[in-house]
Amino acid sequence: MHSVGSADQMIQEYSWSKVTPQGYRLTPRGGHSAVVADYQLIVFGGTSYDGGGKFSYLNDTCVLDVETMTWQLVRCGGNLPAPRYGHACELVGSRMFVLGGKGKGNGDGGGGCFRDVHALDLVDWVWVPINATSTGPSPRFNAASAAVGRKIVVHGGWDGEAACLGDLWVFDTDSFAWVQPRVGGLPPSPRYGHTLTLLPDGRLLALGGAAVPAPGAGAVAPQYLEDLRQLDTETMAWSKPARAGEKLSGRFGHTTTLLDSSALFIFGGWGLGGLQEKATNNRDGAHSVCAIGIEGNEARYAVPALRSRKAPEHRYGQTCTRVGSMLLVFGGWNGQQALSDLIAIETQ
Repeated sequence: MHSVGSADQMIQEYSWSKVTPQGYRLTPRGGHSAVVADYQLIVFGGTSYDGGGKFSYLNDTCVLDVETMTWQLVRCGGNLPAPRYGHACELVGSRMFVLGGKGKGNGDGGGGCFRDVHALDLVDWVWVPINATSTGPSPRFNAASAAVGRKIVVHGGWDGEAACLGDLWVFDTDSFAWVQPRVGGLPPSPRYGHTLTLLPDGRLLALGGAAVPAPGAGAVAPQYLEDLRQLDTETMAWSKPARAGEKLSGRFGHTTTLLDSSALFIFGGWGLGGLQEKATNNRDGAHSVCAIGIEGNEARYAVPALRSRKAPEHRYGQTCTRVGSMLLVFGGWNGQQALSDLIAIETQ
C-alpha cells in the first residue's frame, strides 16, 4: 500500500474562529449532512429538540456561499425527501445523494427509519426519488458512508429497535443498483455513528461509533468504540492497522475529515462521561480534537496544540467539511441543545 500521512505531515497545531455569516438564519440542528460543491456548503436535514420529549425533523436545503459567507434557503423543486436526520449523504458528480436516516412516524419499516434513496440535482435544484433496480439495505440511520468513484459505500447503522448492523453495501449511482459484496478479513463489529473515510490510495477507514446490545441481551448501556479498521476496496478485505501515539476514547457522532496532507482530523463526539473533551471529562483519551496520520499499515495518533486561547464549543452530531485550506464545522448538539453556529478551523 502507498504511504499516506507521514510523520512529517502530521498536524502539529490548529486554530479556529467563529464565523458570523450573513443571510438566512438556519434552524439549530444536529444529525444533518453537508457536502461542498463549487465553494458552496450544502446542508440538508437534521433534527433539533423542542423540549417536552418532542423533536423537530428537517428536510430543508441550505447553501452557504463560502466566498461571501452568506446563507441561503434553497426552495428546491421535485419530490423532497421526508424530514430526517442521521442519513448518509454523498456528492457524486453534480448530484447529492441522500440515503436512509430516521424521521417521524414509522418510516419504511418501523422505528422511524428509512431505506430510500433521493438525489438532488445541483444544477436545477430538483429532488428526484431514486427507484433502486435491486434490493438494498434494510431501514437504518447513523450508518457510515463514503463515495468511491461513482459508487457509494454504506456500512452499519441502527434501525432504532434491534441490535446494530454490521453489513456493507455499495450503491451504483449510474445503474441505481445495490450490491452487498462479499468481504473478508477482520471487519468492524456492528455499530452506528461511526465514520467512513476514503484515502487517496483507495482504502476506506472506519473509525469509532457506538454499539447497542440486542434486545434481551441484558446490557442496556451502549458500548462506545475507538477502534480503527481499513478496507481495501480492490480485494474487499478488512484489516486492522497498527496503532501508535496518543489514545483516543471511544465515541460516536464525531467527524473524520481528510486534509490535503493526507492526515485525518477528528473532531467532537459523545462517549463515556458525555462529550469527549478534557475540560469536563477526565477519562483517558477524551480529546475533542485528534489527528491521525497513516503511513503504510500504521496509524499514528496525535493531539494537535491549540493556537487559540479558547477551544471551540464541544459537540457531537455536527458536520466538518474541508473547503480549500480550512474546515467548516456547522451545528451539532452540545448535550443540552442543538447548535446553529459556524466555525472555521485552520490546520496550516
